[in-house]
Amino acid sequence: MNELQYRNGLLYTSVILSHGNKSIMIDNVIVDTGAFHTIILTDYLEELDVE
Repeated sequence: MNELQYRNGLLYTSVILSHGNKSIMIDNVIVDTGAFHTIILTDYLEELDVE
């Protein structure tokens, strides 16, 4: 399990995205348990060759 950090009233963690044989770690991701959607910058997806 990833470590959760509480800063400025929000929870933060790191996540690892994987696609095929590539992986990328993203730090300082806000954990919003009430969110309806997940937003990932397209820059990270381009690194994984996701169209």
